[in-house]
Amino acid sequence: MNVPVQHLVGRYPSKEQLTLKGIWGGGLYEEEELPYLNRGWCWKTLLLSDQGEGSWFDIATSRAAATPEDSVRQLTGETAVEQDTDDAPLDDRLKEHATAQEQLQIIQLDVSRLLLDPIFTVPEVQNDMVEILRQYMLESGRPYKQGFHELCGMFYMQLYRNGYRDGIQHTTLHMFKEFIAEVAVTFYDEGNLIEWTKNTFEPILRHALPGLYEQLLMHHELDNSIWLIRWSRLLFLREFELEYTLCLWDHLLTFRYPVSQLVAAIIVVCLTLIVQELHSCEDHGDLMSILLHYPSSKLLSAPQMIRSARTLLDLWLAEQYEDMQLICDSLIKSHNGAWFGRMQAAADGGHRLRLEERLKRRVGERIRRHHSVR
Repeated sequence: MNVPVQHLVGRYPSKEQLTLKGIWGGGLYEEEELPYLNRGWCWKTLLLSDQGEGSWFDIATSRAAATPEDSVRQLTGETAVEQDTDDAPLDDRLKEHATAQEQLQIIQLDVSRLLLDPIFTVPEVQNDMVEILRQYMLESGRPYKQGFHELCGMFYMQLYRNGYRDGIQHTTLHMFKEFIAEVAVTFYDEGNLIEWTKNTFEPILRHALPGLYEQLLMHHELDNSIWLIRWSRLLFLREFELEYTLCLWDHLLTFRYPVSQLVAAIIVVCLTLIVQELHSCEDHGDLMSILLHYPSSKLLSAPQMIRSARTLLDLWLAEQYEDMQLICDSLIKSHNGAWFGRMQAAADGGHRLRLEERLKRRVGERIRRHHSVR
């Protein structure tokens, strides 16, 4: 057992303490603790340790605990992976009807383009990733879907970085299987994604930011599931810097809250921080430009983001809806007090302020275009 793992075991003598004190309590992110942050080990513990075990056991080995070795099976060009495809997006339906060999070729292509980390340009690593996703497809009986390679790559990368390279295929496969079982049912099924948008995300948004809810759904008639597909399926990998996203994933992997609910709350907090920019949008194009290119300068620190999302989610679950709006108003005041004050004082519901913001944005765009031409 290496020094960081020994330190973590000593500081958090149970999985529950790692979850509550280390992750949700923020102990892992204290400056003096960062040198000991071994995510490969932490994530293995969260996903693969015996759920009924009250204290640590030695999970510092390279193999997943209490899991038999996989038998090696061969894919044929004729066997197709069967799956109920009634609610699947067209792209996924085509993949689901592809033969296993065709799906394997898709996996190989996706893995060759994986940009999470330079390690994924190494042929041995690429071969590992292809084999992991192939084994997942065989064991689960489910087809490969776009985005699986990025989620799987997150687990592989943490194990690789922290030296867990012996048996890395086996361990990554089982970590990925545990995690994807929690997220695929909601985010990788089109019908369920739409249901989550309508029954979880939008109700939280409506109570937390009623003005923005009305703007997006009533004024612009925006189908939120269009942009939420990327935010939810890739769990912030395309929206934020990697180190920031890793901290969010630490919390998701504890499963202290259902992943679907915590993801929705995090997104609503993100929208709270750019409410001024969204308020000034004229059409769908403006909205999508912001929602798919989130301004990272607006973010809270990752621990602050999680704390705000947790508070918002707790209030929603307790049906304390008025307090949800107070939380978001407080965030807006602390990060954009002048704009919030003008909005509150506006007698026309902020219409004039919106026009001013649009004019400023247009002028800014013209100046940027002028400088780019020069």
